[in-house]
Amino acid sequence: MPITFLVLALAMSVIAALFIVLPARKASRSTKQSWVLTTGVFATIIVAGTAVFYSTTSKWNWMPNGVPDAPVAQQLYEFQRAVHDEEDNAFAWAELGRFYLGFNQVSPAIEALEKSVQLSQGRDVETSLNLVEALAVRREPNDASRSAEILSASLRVNPENKKALWYGGEVAAGLGQWDVATARWQAMLNMSRQLDTEEARSVTTLLEQRLATAKIEQEKLNGMAHASEPGSAPEAVRISVNLDMELAQTPSLTPSTNLFVFVRSRGQGGPPLAVHRATVGQLPLNIVLSDADAMVPSRTVSAFDELEIVARVALGGKPTMTPGDLFGRQELNAGDDRTVSITIDQVAAAP
Repeated sequence: MPITFLVLALAMSVIAALFIVLPARKASRSTKQSWVLTTGVFATIIVAGTAVFYSTTSKWNWMPNGVPDAPVAQQLYEFQRAVHDEEDNAFAWAELGRFYLGFNQVSPAIEALEKSVQLSQGRDVETSLNLVEALAVRREPNDASRSAEILSASLRVNPENKKALWYGGEVAAGLGQWDVATARWQAMLNMSRQLDTEEARSVTTLLEQRLATAKIEQEKLNGMAHASEPGSAPEAVRISVNLDMELAQTPSLTPSTNLFVFVRSRGQGGPPLAVHRATVGQLPLNIVLSDADAMVPSRTVSAFDELEIVARVALGGKPTMTPGDLFGRQELNAGDDRTVSITIDQVAAAP
């Protein structure tokens, strides 16, 4: 706390002054007036000098909530007073949320923006998009699903909002909903092609690249659907991965922590048949692992009827399981539907 620091700083300054003053007192016992003058001069120099040095070099933020200076602190006070005086004012909550977001205060920003979106029933698309941006910064396990809900509502309000179309495509792609991503990016591409500007041409190029990726991923999904038809050889496994809410609070867990999803043949050793690497920040995750992802060409997913699918959060940082890693698993037998849902809800024990 600042007040604690000030008290300690003052005490240390006084102690430092005594180390100088006491010898000076011995040297100036001839007159009391000389000693008093010496004490006052040295104490003033030390305390004032320390204050000046600290105030010009310190990076300590004296204001709460990350606010750097008095004028901005006054703005924060006004925004907070506005929502206090009018709790049902959606605009006031939006302004408070944007203020927090501008200073990277993500948690209070999300709280305020959520309140605004709730009050406006999602009709204020700009505020809804601000909330999606804040959720993207926080990147907790369920934030992607919440963003998808917000963006779908925003596009119902304004189907031609370019930012909502772009964000909507990216979030849908992250959730493995490539058909949704394709539709949104294509709508944005159609609008971009109508503009003859350098920016529009850059956007067009980027969207064409994203649509090419979406086409490849969608073809994987279509192959998986074909594999589930009667008489078809099973070729792919469609996997959705979620993280148990309690384990999501693990202190060492961060959005950048590695997440491995792999398929292996039950009862056989050797490397996995197929592996997908992601991060915790991408959860919930929807992927397809097929013969195209085989680690060894001669050992493919479709070559085995009995499979084990494992999703593991590598807290130990290693590709193999270590004590403390978080994981979940599912087993597939011959004839089972090759669409599985895995919840990471176990902790690897020490051997």
